[in-house]
Amino acid sequence: MSLWLSFRNTTTMREDLQAIVVWLGVYALPWVVGLALRNTQFVERRRIAARAEAQRREIAAELHDNVTHELALITMTAEATRIDPTIDKDDALVDIAAMSRRSSAYVRHMVSLMRAGIASPPLSFSTEIRNGLARLADAGFSVEPEIGDGVDSISPAMSSALGHIAHEAFNNILRHGSPDGLCRVTARADSSGLRATFTNATTTAYHGDDLGITGMRDLAEGLGGTLDTRLSDGRWTVRVSIPDAMVEGSAS
Repeated sequence: MSLWLSFRNTTTMREDLQAIVVWLGVYALPWVVGLALRNTQFVERRRIAARAEAQRREIAAELHDNVTHELALITMTAEATRIDPTIDKDDALVDIAAMSRRSSAYVRHMVSLMRAGIASPPLSFSTEIRNGLARLADAGFSVEPEIGDGVDSISPAMSSALGHIAHEAFNNILRHGSPDGLCRVTARADSSGLRATFTNATTTAYHGDDLGITGMRDLAEGLGGTLDTRLSDGRWTVRVSIPDAMVEGSAS
């Protein structure tokens, strides 16, 4: 209607063109600008929602990997002390107090990160492997590691995701594994990709749909890889495979 009214008062082609330019400037341009602004706001809302969802998943994984593990150890220590008269109760209480303090400190740390709206610091795959092997040795596990040099050269993003996977895998070994059997940990990275396995003896059934397994699988699939689990002949195995496109320095 506004464009038709503009043409009613024109008599030449030049005036028609001027009317069109005026109409575009007065009516069409603000509409286009408004549409662009609404689209920008929509994209920004989606970005914020995606970031919030990613942080929520990360916080859930962090709490599961650390606080849940410490609480499980507290429960195991308390129950073992209650039924085993050979355990020194004072030493057990000292251990329980130390684990409780670590859990409390970690929760405070996570709350501070949530308030600040930032993610937790990235992990290192090779560092988590070394720390995990030391934790198993301290817990009395017999460990047979096979760690290749290539694990130190993977990309930082891949190293952080795999660090979370390794951390959870070692937690599961400590929680569900049997120190009486050999524990094998392998990790290799080269031009064909990265492969890692965590195998331990266990006397308890481990459910593959557990939150920790789901979180590890999500991380592996986020790198374009796979994570498989298997319980066979009293041995629990977690196998991670990442394609070569994610290895730093390899051809995509």
